[in-house]
Amino acid sequence: MTAPRKQRLAKRKKATGFGSVTERDNPFLALWPHRFDYLFASHPNPGEKPNWQTESRHPLHDRLILQGSDLYGVRFGPKTRYAMLDIDAGSPYNPRRDPLAIKRICAALESLGLIEYIAITSSRNGGIHVYFPFDLELPSLQIAIAIATLLENAGFKIMAGWLEVFPNRKSYSEQPTLFNGHRLPLQHGSYLLDDELSPMVASAIHGERMFTRQWQQATQRNDICKQTLAQTIKEAKRKAYQVSNKAEKFLNDLHAVIEPGWTGKGQTNELLGRIALRSYVFGHVLYAPAPLTGEELVADIVRVATSSPGYTEYCGHQHEIEKRARDWAKQVEKDSRYYPYSSRKAPKQDSDGLSWNDQQRLAARERIQSAAVALFLENRLPDKTTARFKALCAAGIGGRTLYAHQDLWHPNYLTRQISEMAANDDDTPHNDEVSVDDEQMDAPVKIPPDPPLFVGREAGLCAGGAALTPYGPNLLGGVGGNALSHKEDSACPVATDTPPQKVGGNSTRVEVWPPAPSPETLRQVNELLAIGKAHREEAERLRKAEQWKGRHAASTARHRATLQGWVESGDPVLKAEALRQLAKWGDDSTNS
Repeated sequence: MTAPRKQRLAKRKKATGFGSVTERDNPFLALWPHRFDYLFASHPNPGEKPNWQTESRHPLHDRLILQGSDLYGVRFGPKTRYAMLDIDAGSPYNPRRDPLAIKRICAALESLGLIEYIAITSSRNGGIHVYFPFDLELPSLQIAIAIATLLENAGFKIMAGWLEVFPNRKSYSEQPTLFNGHRLPLQHGSYLLDDELSPMVASAIHGERMFTRQWQQATQRNDICKQTLAQTIKEAKRKAYQVSNKAEKFLNDLHAVIEPGWTGKGQTNELLGRIALRSYVFGHVLYAPAPLTGEELVADIVRVATSSPGYTEYCGHQHEIEKRARDWAKQVEKDSRYYPYSSRKAPKQDSDGLSWNDQQRLAARERIQSAAVALFLENRLPDKTTARFKALCAAGIGGRTLYAHQDLWHPNYLTRQISEMAANDDDTPHNDEVSVDDEQMDAPVKIPPDPPLFVGREAGLCAGGAALTPYGPNLLGGVGGNALSHKEDSACPVATDTPPQKVGGNSTRVEVWPPAPSPETLRQVNELLAIGKAHREEAERLRKAEQWKGRHAASTARHRATLQGWVESGDPVLKAEALRQLAKWGDDSTNS
């Protein structure tokens, strides 16, 4: 427990015997021993909801409740002798919609030892509160977990507006949080219900006496089984939302931010964003029957925000909370990184039709290509695989990323793939196109158009040092170019007009000439093809950038002309605005 929390508890204990006057002859008020952090609200107009606020400076006095000038509510302390269920007027479990729902709900709790209950109307709206008193003083959190687990196992959905459990389940948070509060019974608009769930009209004093008498009778019958309580809590811990470890960590992180609520001003945007994210990703895991989207998501964000601690005191956007919630709902649904947990949906796509994973993959490939082109232009791209891998890592590319995209840099992959890429590049201008024997290659290879791409690599292509240009012989042999012949005084093939033929034995065999190029020659040529395409893409990018600059300059010129017209119009307002904008641009063309 944190030091500030201990200090607050110490102050409360010290004030207990001093600040509160107890009406000892009123057994009804004695049913609500925890009076700290109580709720209060003015009596609302007919059809409106109370504006509940929390008072943390002093405990709730008995005489304030008896005066009845305001509506009051209480929270739960660390331990409790009762539990309560809240069924709203619009809930599918309300008797107006399902007359047997309350009996089925109470039957689900009989295994815990809760046999008898007290039902009242919570207000004029038609909501119902069902109380389960018991004799033992038990930890509030354990009671909350056990009751909620039994109800969920029976098929009931615990969520605001449908069915709420008091005390409520609280998630772990580094800062201690309060239990949710409920309004006290038999205040204005609240009536005791009989076995048929019909209101029993009685005076305030008589109603409190009847309520107290039923409370005592239920306490004698409700004998909670500690063994069932412990077993139910273990079952709830094993379930643990039924999410993966990473998802549970993410969910708990969201709880840690959301549960403390507002503790000061300027926190609305951050809290609404976290609430929207939790409701969208985990709403159906925590309480909703299905993933929350659209207006349901907006309503849930508003519900959580308005019921969070400190909302009334510190939230400066209460007048537009629904608009803010709708903005955040649209944002979280549009964001391609998040989608409802375990919904088995494919990741959402952005306006370009690319998922977030695809965008990351394409960005990684662009980084690899840029690094490879830069190293080649500086003549620092090694030929060997390991050396090339280290050079790209030194350029800022991660090793795992490189191995995931070996087709962009690994020599073996380049040899198989780049020639096909160049063959399919129909938009690229070229000076010569040659076809190759089907036994050697499946598709024609285009010679890159830019001779400078061969600078620095020509010596590697010919052992004799003779320069090979893109306008020379076909490096890969076959038809469409001059054949090559050997001379004894040269280590590099030289072009001749006809290939030699060799006749031997009973058959004539024509040797394929020139011989098939070596794998190293293929690799280097294909690398050059890839670099050529990268150069063309860069040139296209620069061309588009220049076009954008031209359009921007034209737009700026038109705007300057408009401002100049304002200056010459004689209108003092237009002239002042024009001079202000021109001054930002450093325009000295007008000194009017």
